[in-house]
Amino acid sequence: MQFVENKENIKRIYEITFDENEIKELIDKIVEFASYKVEGTHYIPYEQTAMIDDNEFKPLITLPNGKPIFTNIKKMYECATPDISALHGEDVAFVGTRIIAPQLSIILKRILEGDEKALYDLVDYENNEELIPIETKVIKANKKVNEIDNYDVDNKIAALKELKKVLEKSKSEEFSNEFLLRNYYSKALALIRMHLISETVYKEEPEISLNHYLK
Repeated sequence: MQFVENKENIKRIYEITFDENEIKELIDKIVEFASYKVEGTHYIPYEQTAMIDDNEFKPLITLPNGKPIFTNIKKMYECATPDISALHGEDVAFVGTRIIAPQLSIILKRILEGDEKALYDLVDYENNEELIPIETKVIKANKKVNEIDNYDVDNKIAALKELKKVLEKSKSEEFSNEFLLRNYYSKALALIRMHLISETVYKEEPEISLNHYLK
């Protein structure tokens, strides 16, 4: 894998190396200790499941460490797609607990799979929403509500809905521990090693005529 850095007039190309087992161990820790759970009815496209028996399905998608995304399944059934914008025609509904893994673990899994774009996503993860404390999100959403004029009805309602969404997440604890994620992020960066293999410096030279070039 390679990582390309373009900085001002310099282009650097790095060869990327890492220990797969170390990355896998880190993914396991992130999924185990920084995931959160959501109770309720969850929908998965029919094609992302496998039918085991009548009205019994197994999700084909898993957590980044390969473990099941659902626990405590109370019921499962085929249903019409709730989201009318979805491309698929039907879903399978699972009633129970869905485990939501942090984006950081998903990015690291993609790196293991050789996805070079994931390297840039790992760098950009520094600004990811997951690293913002839920208390900060509540304050920010509340501030936005207060800044909108009461007569600006549509925007006011939209901001109130967003505040409600954040407050509900805070109450139900449906968010990852940002302190843990920051530590795991630092570890992830330390595990990815870069070796400079090429450096190109681009210079801006004044125009010359072909005549001058041939002299």
